[in-house]
Amino acid sequence: AVVSTQSTGDTSKQSENLAKTKDITESGVAQLIEDFLAGTAETSAPKKEAEDELPEDWESRSLKYLTSDNFVSYVTTPERAVLVMVHKESCPHCVKMKPIWEDLAEKYKEHPTLKVAELKSSNVAQIKDLTVQKVPTILFYPTQTGSDLSTAVEYEGDRTLKGVEEFIFTQLSKNKDEL
Repeated sequence: AVVSTQSTGDTSKQSENLAKTKDITESGVAQLIEDFLAGTAETSAPKKEAEDELPEDWESRSLKYLTSDNFVSYVTTPERAVLVMVHKESCPHCVKMKPIWEDLAEKYKEHPTLKVAELKSSNVAQIKDLTVQKVPTILFYPTQTGSDLSTAVEYEGDRTLKGVEEFIFTQLSKNKDEL
């Protein structure tokens, strides 16, 4: 079928209604194309997160701020273990987890080897060998990781302060000198 985008008079109100009702008839699709070309089509595409820039003070914060620029070098530094939450700001589960994550970062800010960090999910595609299937995803990178991101251990337990702390203790106790 050929889609015609001819207009017969003022259709601004009509096109508004067609776009909102998602009319998939030939005339509805034609109107949607016309609206799109005119820049007036209403879309419901998910909003893209803003580009992530690395703040100057990222490393001095108790909650380390990671991006695609510093992720690999930070989590693979041999002297430290890193607990990372990959999140999306619009995710309700991530929003609920954020205060717990901030509490963990504050609690462990003086720990000699453990660092708590966050990574926005919009960075994941630019990080080679990092795969995240859902948000929030919590990953523990032990010390002596080298450049191998596959050494991460994913946390699957309760999204509570107590649950994550038990996970931290279990992971750190595997390498007793980190406790």
